[in-house]
Amino acid sequence: MKLTPEQEKLFETWYVDPDKFCRDMWPHHTEQPEVWQTEASRLVANNDRVSIRSGHGVGKTCWLARTIIWWGLTRNPWKIGCTAPSSGQMFDALWSELAQWHQKMPPEFKGFFEWKAERFEWVGSGAVSYAVAKTARRETPEALAGLHSKNMLFIIDEASGVDDIIFETARGAMSTKNAKTIMTGNPTRLSGYFYDSFHKNAPYWKNMRVAAHESTRCNLAELAQWEEEYGKDSNFYRVRALGEFPDAEDGTIIPLYLVDAAAKRDVQPVPSEEVCGLDVSGAGSDQCALAKRRGNILIEPIKVWRSDDTMVSVGKVMAEFRDAKIKPVQINVDSNGIGAGVAHRLAEQGVPVHCVNVSESHSSNDRYLRLRDEMWERAREWFYNRDVKIPDDPHFIGEITRVKWGLTSNGKMKAMSKYDMKLAPPRG
Repeated sequence: MKLTPEQEKLFETWYVDPDKFCRDMWPHHTEQPEVWQTEASRLVANNDRVSIRSGHGVGKTCWLARTIIWWGLTRNPWKIGCTAPSSGQMFDALWSELAQWHQKMPPEFKGFFEWKAERFEWVGSGAVSYAVAKTARRETPEALAGLHSKNMLFIIDEASGVDDIIFETARGAMSTKNAKTIMTGNPTRLSGYFYDSFHKNAPYWKNMRVAAHESTRCNLAELAQWEEEYGKDSNFYRVRALGEFPDAEDGTIIPLYLVDAAAKRDVQPVPSEEVCGLDVSGAGSDQCALAKRRGNILIEPIKVWRSDDTMVSVGKVMAEFRDAKIKPVQINVDSNGIGAGVAHRLAEQGVPVHCVNVSESHSSNDRYLRLRDEMWERAREWFYNRDVKIPDDPHFIGEITRVKWGLTSNGKMKAMSKYDMKLAPPRG
């Protein structure tokens, strides 16, 4: 499409100022850039490599979407290669956000772009000017390879979860003249290309950190809850609230980066029957919890409720069992204490219950104090397989990544309880 002289003049001012572009394109006060977004835009305008680590929910997907539109509207020809560890992050988040901001553009500018399948193209020049989204998987490392343009922009979202082989394959294209690269994400991992951009490769990058509280989108009440439940020094709080890399000395059984990756990656389901796990709480602040797993996938967020009435818990589990289209072949119940009564009543009603007393002494292995401790290590191994998926539930992730190893006087491993660690009680 041909530009008018007025548009050409305006585009010249936007070319070097993505922040002004955003303020002019979406002038409503609720759509104006936040302070950190203004700073990030200036970094991109003046540098070829920008790496931004952030807390959770600061508005980075919004900023990336508007940056895509800025690049496409002010360059000719142009290409943008976008990638993330999962199709959900790529299409449900970034591509959805891009569609939203494109729709909000004034008609005289919105008409320059069109959607074609998974591509966002310049009308009439879609072969040479477009943005494309590809999921970054280790088995398909060519996600960003083969893209070249006079004006090339690479965007890697949730960069901590992107395998190094993706960067190695794309490095040639990313280093071409006039190419820019933007990496964003929660800093969950103490290794990899994203981590190195803040450490040994920092001289080659312009870096930025955005804590959750620096965004107007921040839910301060939720931050306060995270601090109370997991501790200000916990890796969960460091990463999700402060945008800091985790502490290598944290000592948790299941590292945050493994759990975070499992919440974001795409996996091929392993054919398997459904198995559930039930933890029954008594009086107090703990909650009952019901988890459902099929092979390598935790199929839905953990269901939780608070009750010291065993019949209430029985009723909730029975309702889940009756309503399930695919019945679980087994429900493993922690039968220690109040759980024994729930397990007994469920079994009476024909539910396939298997009782597990996690507090019993471990007699078959000198490594663990109790069965509970071995189960924690098995859970760790499950995540270490790196072919598993869980729902992106911040509370669940916070709880399972805060439990640490302790040693008993006889040298056996012990998964420390919330009381050992002096933390607020988890769910279940």
